[in-house]
Amino acid sequence: MDRFYRICHRLVAAPIRLVFRIRVTGRENEPAPDAGGYLVCANHMSAWDPVWLGAAFRKRQLHYMAKEELFKIPLLRGLIRALGTYPVRRGVADMTSIKNTISILVSGRCVGMFPQGTRRKGENPLDTEVRSGVGMIAHRAGADVLPVFIRAKGYISAPFAKKEIIIGEPISHSTIAKMREAHAGYKEVAEFIFGRVCALGGLERKDSDGRERQ
Repeated sequence: MDRFYRICHRLVAAPIRLVFRIRVTGRENEPAPDAGGYLVCANHMSAWDPVWLGAAFRKRQLHYMAKEELFKIPLLRGLIRALGTYPVRRGVADMTSIKNTISILVSGRCVGMFPQGTRRKGENPLDTEVRSGVGMIAHRAGADVLPVFIRAKGYISAPFAKKEIIIGEPISHSTIAKMREAHAGYKEVAEFIFGRVCALGGLERKDSDGRERQ
């Protein structure tokens, strides 16, 4: 963790978990500080989700993309950069942010991403589309992937409603590499990753013929 982030985390993580009624399970799956880069993938219901995940993780700092407009606000720009965010241009294929993400992972740090690409408040994750970018980044960075499921009633991650953050077992990069060797596309890799995320919440993504996705 960066020094500023570590100080902030020690001050606010526990109060956030208490006040916002966050239960964390699977802590044993959180990678150790010296475990190298990890791509942390979770379902997305609320703008608060990065805060919940940051409070749930004790050993690692998660870095996130944030819309570039936020970095044009003078007082906010310095704070969010210090907390590990970096800009992305929304609505376009921003290769700079993709390269930044891969660089962060290769350097041994953790990046938090939401395979759905945007918030899906009140929607069953099984019914939402998954973006292919997560598959591409995981493969090109050579990073292991840590699936995380945010469980909330009605799939609404409201601030003061009970919620559970379930940290699953990591998906090794060798698994993803084998999929690519078998000619799986990035979208298929992303679907596989999100399938593991959903499985943590007791949900199973299926193909159009009704078979469970592997």
